[in-house]
Amino acid sequence: MADTALVLIDPRKIAPDPDNVRRDGPDELDGLAESIREHGLLQPLGVARQNGGFRVVYGSRRRAAAIIAGLPEVPCMV
Repeated sequence: MADTALVLIDPRKIAPDPDNVRRDGPDELDGLAESIREHGLLQPLGVARQNGGFRVVYGSRRRAAAIIAGLPEVPCMV
């Protein structure tokens, strides 16, 4: 089993999951972004290493909302 680690990553540097079934637009994410501004990101994103960077495995909406909220980094499980 691979080791997992909690790291802080700029959400803009995490590639989205191309197979994500949700296709929310920015308007649908405004409420989540506001909640993240108020309370912070309460659950880490799941990411995988890909081509020298990271790709989101779970938490695509939280990643997008964190970008809208202007967070410089988010907690991620690698």
